[in-house]
Amino acid sequence: MIDPSLDLAKVTYTDPTDYQPRQEREGRMFPEEGREEAISCMALTQDFLIYGSETGSLRYFYIEDWQFVNEFRHVVGISKVFPDSSATRMVLVDEKSDAFIYNPVNDSLLELPEFPPGAKGVLWENWPLDKHVFIAYDDENMFTYVYHRDTVSGPGCVMAGVTKL
Repeated sequence: MIDPSLDLAKVTYTDPTDYQPRQEREGRMFPEEGREEAISCMALTQDFLIYGSETGSLRYFYIEDWQFVNEFRHVVGISKVFPDSSATRMVLVDEKSDAFIYNPVNDSLLELPEFPPGAKGVLWENWPLDKHVFIAYDDENMFTYVYHRDTVSGPGCVMAGVTKL
């Protein structure tokens, strides 16, 4: 369900760090003119603007090159996105409240076990040795997950535990 109080139909981003007079950049509207989709969620990292749509489109816009670098199509609408700081992994929550880890390098989805349907947010660990750990939280609990990129049976994710808030 999309929060009607959020007006994300058009998102404008201008680069405030680009002060070079020869490389003037204009603001840009998302989604582009002629693209029939409504933005339902978005996230901004140091390098990327990432947005999901009601139709299941997920797009990565690389700020430095000022162009789209990745597009993924999910089977249902996307309601929330929570990238890690480098945007190389992301928790994606769809309109059915199913959650996945999305890898933009190979467009793979890995379903998250026991993801709370009322999750308010996801926070990724930033410590270099623990970047594979993240938590999801709702009003009452915090759910700790550990993502394993390389295992004998391929990528995996386990819920390590629940902590009452």
